[in-house]
Amino acid sequence: GRAALNVNGDEAAAAVAVALGADELLFVSDVPAVSLDGREAGRIALDDIGAVLSRPDVSGGMVAKLEAARAAVLGGVGRVRIGDLALLGGEGGTVIERHRSAA
Repeated sequence: GRAALNVNGDEAAAAVAVALGADELLFVSDVPAVSLDGREAGRIALDDIGAVLSRPDVSGGMVAKLEAARAAVLGGVGRVRIGDLALLGGEGGTVIERHRSAA
């Protein structure tokens, strides 16, 4: 018989972006950005993702997106943006990249 296989779309997208050597990966969500303390985070440094993941206000699908974003950047993708459909127009979202965050 065949075994069922459950693949997380965020993880798969990150793996494809790494394999292609992508400069940028967009994770489209139903929210405009990652929310921290009720505010939209414009940028999260790669080094800060572990701390962000431990926060009680980051849960559900956003955890998977942040983990996949971390894997993508560690794999060589230049940056990842997480947000709503406005990302497709080149605007908004939370940027995740290797550089330290200013805040």
